[in-house]
Amino acid sequence: MRGMVTGRVKVLERAVAEQDWLRVETLGAELEKALKKMPEGERVRAVLVGLKADKEAQSVLKAQKKVAKLIDGGVKKSKRDRVKKELKKIRDDYPGTAAERDARKAIESLTG
Repeated sequence: MRGMVTGRVKVLERAVAEQDWLRVETLGAELEKALKKMPEGERVRAVLVGLKADKEAQSVLKAQKKVAKLIDGGVKKSKRDRVKKELKKIRDDYPGTAAERDARKAIESLTG
């Protein structure tokens, strides 16, 4: 059990290092509940508090959530052009971030 917990916390820390804020928020929320009474839980809470306090990270997180919402459940053919346009805007507005990466992948999936 301890090894699994440590491994999941390392995945969270890797997501922080990669500035993948959507992954940090999602995994952090899961881990925070599961590790409530364990020492690793404090590390997870600290990461989540830091994320909430970081305005730049919050902006990227918001863009990542928008990308996820745009492609959630697939995109109807009639809406592809509009969705691609929104994804391209996110890609261009957030260079060098996880939001850009996510938008690029989504655009590729819509064109491929």
